[in-house]
Amino acid sequence: MDITTAVPDLSWATSMLSGTGTVGPMDMTPYVWTLVVGFLISFVLAFGLGANDVANSFATSVGSRVLTLRTACILASFFETAGAVLLGAKVSDTIRKGIFDVSLYEGMTETLIVGQIAALGGACIWLLVATYFKLPVSGTHSIVGSMIGFHLVVFQTEGVNWSKFGLIIASWFISPLLSGLMSAIIFLLYKKFVLDKDEPLEPGLKVLPICYTLVLLVNVFSITFDGPELLGMNNVPVWGTFIISLGVGLITGLIVWFLVVPRLRKNLQGADSKFSALPSVSLEDVKIEPDVTIEMKESIPGKEEPLNPEKTDIAALDEKLRVVDIEKAAAANVEKEPMMIMNAELDLSCDTNNTSLQSSQDLSFFQRFMLRTGWRKIESASTTPGSATPDSLRSSTSSSTPPRRNLEAWKSVVDPPEVAKLCSPLQILSAVFASFAHGGNDVCNAVGPLVALWSIYQSGGVGQKQSTPIWILFYGGLGITIGLWVLGRRVIETVGDRLTPITPSSGFTIELGAATTVLAASKLGIPISTTHCKVGSVFVIGLVRSRASLEWKMFRNIFLAWIVTLPITGGISAILMLILQNVV
Repeated sequence: MDITTAVPDLSWATSMLSGTGTVGPMDMTPYVWTLVVGFLISFVLAFGLGANDVANSFATSVGSRVLTLRTACILASFFETAGAVLLGAKVSDTIRKGIFDVSLYEGMTETLIVGQIAALGGACIWLLVATYFKLPVSGTHSIVGSMIGFHLVVFQTEGVNWSKFGLIIASWFISPLLSGLMSAIIFLLYKKFVLDKDEPLEPGLKVLPICYTLVLLVNVFSITFDGPELLGMNNVPVWGTFIISLGVGLITGLIVWFLVVPRLRKNLQGADSKFSALPSVSLEDVKIEPDVTIEMKESIPGKEEPLNPEKTDIAALDEKLRVVDIEKAAAANVEKEPMMIMNAELDLSCDTNNTSLQSSQDLSFFQRFMLRTGWRKIESASTTPGSATPDSLRSSTSSSTPPRRNLEAWKSVVDPPEVAKLCSPLQILSAVFASFAHGGNDVCNAVGPLVALWSIYQSGGVGQKQSTPIWILFYGGLGITIGLWVLGRRVIETVGDRLTPITPSSGFTIELGAATTVLAASKLGIPISTTHCKVGSVFVIGLVRSRASLEWKMFRNIFLAWIVTLPITGGISAILMLILQNVV
């Protein structure tokens, strides 16, 4: 979700085209191809937004091990599509006070149609390239750069609003700093009143209703303030929206206080008492026999060997335990499929000089996809929320995950188990709201030009304003969902697992701080990007909690990607516009 008040999304075309009324109906038959191409490119753009921008919503939840990647994708699929349908029908008119003067295109319907296709192409190409390199970039800024690119081809610098362009550049610094500051304030308060206590359970239970109230207040207000027409809230005044949001937050807080907190207190205190009742054994009381041998049965039928710990070649034993001979297993009627998966995962790390490994090519397409994309690894490596060690973090990602700059610093960033249990639902709730709002806002980026093309083709002109068809919003939501499932893990891995260690408590404060910043800045007219906000909050929280654990090189690469987004998308769009002008 990228909320930018002064920066438009591509639904500008619908607003501009339907607002002039100076061009009469025209024969659109020669331009049917633009509608077909628009459908295809819009889907690819939605795919790119799903692959890159959805990481804003669920990356911290996956990084803190509150959610597995598969569960996050299931939740995102539902809430992204729901947000697209319920919130995506609103038509933005911010372009009329945005990046350039749209009145220049009056009477130039053909040029405007071709420009939309060029802008779509420039944005979706860059989003896919950034996703391939696992870099989170702003979808809205990508589209703004593409718009400027085709406009410069047509009118050069005429009509460009350079002051707004300057605000976009300023947002590279405003977004992460404001969001990071807000998240740091929330985290430090939570740290003071909960994390720093010797017994954090009771303080955590006391502030839990307040946390839920804040999460609901901020997110409900953010969603309802813009007035989604499909929910009948487009005419609700600001004070009415605030009362609704405050009421939802307070009611939720009361429910948590009277119903949830007592149950959590009973369960968590009961777990502590059971643990403390377990008998303890001192190592001094344990007698170790020096000549004890270990009897081991191999996982496949074969010879039993007595192993002496002092004489056994540990390296050879380790190799023997890790690699399974598929041919012998098949001859013994042992289940073959799980061992092929295991061998395929270990193919790059095991010595195969003396053991014949079965190639993963014998696996089905779905199984190979699961192995190559890391889904099976992440699923199996997920642990109790907040308790993931750096070793499990490393194993939960692909084999290309770089070593931690400071492994000991990563190990030191953990939440107490009771705090992790309290914060995990809060983080999931925040991520769900973020996903819902993202679907409602960014689907306009993907299908806005498509809606304009469809409106022109249906009416034969630009003089009539038409509502956005629900099926087009579903179309955009479908593209976002598919992009998330196919390539989304790449950017999720970067934001959630490669920048700094994230726990449920820090993940919750990152989500709440970013949501509060986006809400406040967008209503005050400050251009802001949710992508920049999330990365900024992750950076500042890492700085506050464990500076040694920050991966500075990765942050540098992300910031450079932000800077080059505008010129690269503008350049691609300009090239496409030149080609299309000569072809059409």
